Amino acid sequence: IGHGVEAQSDFTITHGQAVAIGMAIVAKATAACRECDPEIRDRIVSILKKFGLPVSTDYTSAELYQSALSDKKQMGGTVNLIVPKTIGSCWIRKTKVENLESFIKAGL
Repeated sequence: IGHGVEAQSDFTITHGQAVAIGMAIVAKATAACRECDPEIRDRIVSILKKFGLPVSTDYTSAELYQSALSDKKQMGGTVNLIVPKTIGSCWIRKTKVENLESFIKAGL
């Protein structure tokens, strides 16, 4: 999702800033889907802010979805998302392409 932010900005947002935004979106969406504790989401967002990194974007879920479809993590009808379980521990969430936009929307 961070790479989608970077692509949507026509690379005016730096890679690190885009990845930070993507991390925040994924943490928020994962918490909204009850797949990680909201405290973990809050800690991730807080740490990113502490280091002066952005944690949100004005791009829509539809725009980010379109960018994500061309991401290298897409295979067949799924996209592999790296999502937090706890601080320092993540897992691969296999997300069907047709569910990806709603997942992104949950994190915006």
